[in-house]
Amino acid sequence: RGKIMKTQKFLSTALLCSLTLCSLPAISQVAPDGVQRYFRAGERPIQNVKVSNKYQNKDFNIVVKIERDINKNTPDERTVATTDFLMAPNQFPLRAKENRLVRLVYTKPLDNEEKVYRIGFYPTPVKIEDNEVTDKVVFGLDLLQSSGMLILVSPKNPAPKFKWERDD
Repeated sequence: RGKIMKTQKFLSTALLCSLTLCSLPAISQVAPDGVQRYFRAGERPIQNVKVSNKYQNKDFNIVVKIERDINKNTPDERTVATTDFLMAPNQFPLRAKENRLVRLVYTKPLDNEEKVYRIGFYPTPVKIEDNEVTDKVVFGLDLLQSSGMLILVSPKNPAPKFKWERDD
């Protein structure tokens, strides 16, 4: 009897997980207009990022978080919150089928090291009391995915060292 209960529990969990994974969209519905940005020496340290809400009927409040990758591809790799960028605005509402331009400004002077950052756009649903009042009751499960982009900041004096060999 105990083995049958465990098997039923396992099968019901597997069914729920497979249904959930099959229902997820292939791409994030709230996303920036790219996956990578570059800040290079000699260029303006300001870029605009377009964030889109592709949902047909869901409004979100978006919170932006910026982290720096330290010691990339080493055993001591870690990410830390940073203030090297200014994101204006860093919190904003995003209505259904709406786009919003946000400004990304690198605030530090360039040095002799390439830096890697990650920017995450974290959606939270707009509460009913924040939106218009309706008499509808809606039941369901929403899975919200955050999306983000990778940002590379070049060194002040980039010195690429390419080495290659060619043979027949």
